[in-house]
Amino acid sequence: MSHLEYRALLDLDIEKSSGRGRGPLTEIRKALSEAAGHSLRRNGIASADCLIIDLGDGLRIVAPAGTPKANLLNTVTQDLAVLLRRHNHAVGSGSPHRIRVRAALHAGEVDVGDNGAVHGPPLEVLARLLEAGELREALRNAPPDTPLALIVSAHYYEDAVKYGSLAVLPEDFEPMNIGVKEYTGQAWLFVPAFAARGPGEGGNEAPGENRGAVVPTEQELEILAAAGATALVTAMATDSWSAVKKLFGLLFRRTGTSRTQAAHDRLDADAHLVEGAKDPEAARRSLLAPWTSELSTLLHASPTAAAELQRLVDERTRHNPPERASQQANQTVVVESGGTANTVGFGSVIHYGIPAPPPPHPSTPRVSEESEESGTVGKPVIREHGED
Repeated sequence: MSHLEYRALLDLDIEKSSGRGRGPLTEIRKALSEAAGHSLRRNGIASADCLIIDLGDGLRIVAPAGTPKANLLNTVTQDLAVLLRRHNHAVGSGSPHRIRVRAALHAGEVDVGDNGAVHGPPLEVLARLLEAGELREALRNAPPDTPLALIVSAHYYEDAVKYGSLAVLPEDFEPMNIGVKEYTGQAWLFVPAFAARGPGEGGNEAPGENRGAVVPTEQELEILAAAGATALVTAMATDSWSAVKKLFGLLFRRTGTSRTQAAHDRLDADAHLVEGAKDPEAARRSLLAPWTSELSTLLHASPTAAAELQRLVDERTRHNPPERASQQANQTVVVESGGTANTVGFGSVIHYGIPAPPPPHPSTPRVSEESEESGTVGKPVIREHGED
């Protein structure tokens, strides 16, 4: 028997998918699926928990119940836009493997069957949004390196754009009235050309800001975002919260004046959530992924903010408040030979690495499995973040 559940919904449709041939279309569909899965994970949404439907020339993603609509919005406007733009840059301007997509976001109560399949009026609205001529025209007229155009329903705009996400500005969305078949209604159009800039591609930095500075790698930005989020949520509902909130508020000034106030409001709301929780640590853990996503988005849009966030994390690590310093955390990290691992605990970032052993010399006896298991070879090299 089916039951009603409120779900966030996303449709993706590949522009000009027909006529490319079976081979290129197969590769395009694979690349889009991988990019969508990675973007979902970066925003705290497990793709395995989603209902993902292959539409032949696109995807339909039904997020799990309880998914914040802002997280799915950020999945499209930030991460997916960046990944598709990088893909297009890699394959070249004349390649049949280039991907541009139309995207539509809506949310509502859908009927969920026992097998997980969904149906209902919200999906009909989603399909009409995707078919809107205004969306097709927006993508067609966008610069060639713009990887997608997005349309969101009025309901989604009110909840996720105006009051949910710190990654986009409401004024970057254009209102319009659309009519497709029997559907008429208001929607909001967004072409994320500015958000589709990856690290080193000229994000939101002011002209000349830190020009010539070393741009952090993708992995370094992710590690730093996790460390920043850890430092942030750890300080919530503690004596040091006022100072930490002020520092992070200054960091979010890079997102624009209106988003700075939104950041302050969300910081206050999350701190109150932790303060009133029966299990404050569980509340902090639940906030870690969303704030990691927000900081990651900020760093990718403005890579030069990394130095500012790193200083903030270092400052929090040096002045760890007493109520947190007394706590201990045990982690087990298994690192294969030649591999690395990164862990974050209360704002500290530690890199672990085991150098790959050199090829054995013909005259060198083989190390027995017993000696490997006893730990006499392959000792881990441990260093603090930032240490050469």
